[in-house]
Amino acid sequence: MTLKNNFSTYLFLIFLTLLSQFVFSQNTTINAYTDKSKILLGEPLLLTIEVRSTKNENIEPIKLDSIPHFEFLKKDSFSKANENGVFILRQFYRITSFDSGKWVIPPIPLRPNVKTPSILVEVGYTDSFDPTKPYHDVQDIKEVPFVMQPQYEKWWYPVAFLLITLTIVVYWLTGPKKEKIKNPKPTEAPFDKALRRLRQLKNSVSITGDYQELIEIFRTYIKEKTGIESLHQTSNNLISKLDIVFSDKSKYKNISEVLYLADFVKFAKYQPDKEELDSAKIIIEDAVRYIENEYEKTYINNSEKILTEQSLNDANQ
Repeated sequence: MTLKNNFSTYLFLIFLTLLSQFVFSQNTTINAYTDKSKILLGEPLLLTIEVRSTKNENIEPIKLDSIPHFEFLKKDSFSKANENGVFILRQFYRITSFDSGKWVIPPIPLRPNVKTPSILVEVGYTDSFDPTKPYHDVQDIKEVPFVMQPQYEKWWYPVAFLLITLTIVVYWLTGPKKEKIKNPKPTEAPFDKALRRLRQLKNSVSITGDYQELIEIFRTYIKEKTGIESLHQTSNNLISKLDIVFSDKSKYKNISEVLYLADFVKFAKYQPDKEELDSAKIIIEDAVRYIENEYEKTYINNSEKILTEQSLNDANQ
């Protein structure tokens, strides 16, 4: 008796289950559709699944994991709405395909007897060619102009100003410093330099070396004071040019003898004694003082001759 009652209970439960599913299927519908029926390889396709129910119940989103020949770009986005007592759940999937051909999105079940219709999608390489349309030649690549986004544009000018200011400060701190221009020391007058070198020469003990140094002091003074080229001239040439400098012929004769003796010391290896050296120092110093005091007067009296000598000297150089 118990077994019969249990069997009747099972039949009753099965009947209630089938009846509830039938009633639910009458109150709930599911549909699926796409925004395109034909796409290119890799082109996005929007798949929408829509569930409608007239009963005030909590409709849960459908879990869709994969679709043959298609790949998900974005999924699990949904919205709920109530339109005139009808509860609507919409789920959105952005998909694409990299397999060319005609593919079917199979029915998506909500319940065993509640499913979406199948959807045919054609995936191709290119759009179909229409020979009636005008031919478009190949165009050059056009660069897209740079446009800064508004949320970043408001910061551009303060940041640019800050970077420029920072660059200037860093350069000012680490850049090369200009050296202060030092005022050149006043050059020593030819006369003062000659006397200074002559005083230094008095303490020397070398005779031959001092004699050559003595002549070099005189030649340098003549060059700096009168402009007459004297450093690279032979003694004969220099003596001939000094004729216009010395109006006192006795002093001219003395300086000439010292210059001639210098050639003997330099080229003939003549060894002068101390008396000759001391006499030459006196003659050189006397000649320097004489030229310093009398040169201007002599130059005025012999200006034309001096100019002629200097012109010939420049031509020879």
